[in-house]
Amino acid sequence: MADQKIPGLLRGLLKFSSDDLKKFADKIRDTHVLQTRKGIDAFGKTFKEYSRSYRSKKAKRGFAKQISTQVSPPDLTLTGKMFKKFQVMTTRTEPELQIKYGIKSNKDGHKLAKNNKTRVIAGSNRVGPLVQKEVVKMFEKNTQKNLKAISRQRLKVTL
Repeated sequence: MADQKIPGLLRGLLKFSSDDLKKFADKIRDTHVLQTRKGIDAFGKTFKEYSRSYRSKKAKRGFAKQISTQVSPPDLTLTGKMFKKFQVMTTRTEPELQIKYGIKSNKDGHKLAKNNKTRVIAGSNRVGPLVQKEVVKMFEKNTQKNLKAISRQRLKVTL
């Protein structure tokens, strides 16, 4: 009889509330932007350098509405518009966890897709080391929260 309770308890450890998953999704998205601004690609490597002419122009603030002069490592930030539009689109807890984030805007979405060809931000089920660590933290924090809740429950074991 006690054995029948264990799978339910284990499922309870991994259960996410919709609100919690949305908060975790925002943190994962923020971490992905930070990782990209640090010049780290989806494989944990430094982004390919900017072209010489682009590097020179960016370093000298040669673009309108420019907010970043960082050229090494490339941070994919010029005006900041692309990452402001990098948003959580959907989260789901059933039938399995799902977090989708990216850019809905056609113009900025195309810019991200173009950047992703030269400097891989995400792809092939890869998101990069900082994002992977954030996902692990998400499971760790949620499991701790659920374990705390489960440990307060009374369990009747019949022998």
